[in-house]
Amino acid sequence: MENKIKIGDFAKITGCTVKTIIYYHKIGLLQEPKRSSGGYRLYGSVELTSMKLIKYLKSLGFDLKKIKEVLGNAYESKTLKEALKSLRIELLKEGEKIQERVGKIDILLEEN
Repeated sequence: MENKIKIGDFAKITGCTVKTIIYYHKIGLLQEPKRSSGGYRLYGSVELTSMKLIKYLKSLGFDLKKIKEVLGNAYESKTLKEALKSLRIELLKEGEKIQERVGKIDILLEEN
């Protein structure tokens, strides 16, 4: 049988606040775990894996809405792949815009 932990310990392990975890439950990003007979949320490996994926996708620049969409189709690996490709294209476009701005700044610096 898997060991289950309460929300405070889950927050410490994941590096999130309790408030963030509850918010993720509220918006449907993280599924509500089973509760103890005393009403405490009990987290296990499934919730831990989900939270790690949420944090990883956030670090890649996904917003919560997109993460929810990806997790909603978690069993379709092509959904994650498509989302990553889309994010890659967006980041490349942002990079081009930044390079253009840097170029304009360089021109101004050369003129002065």
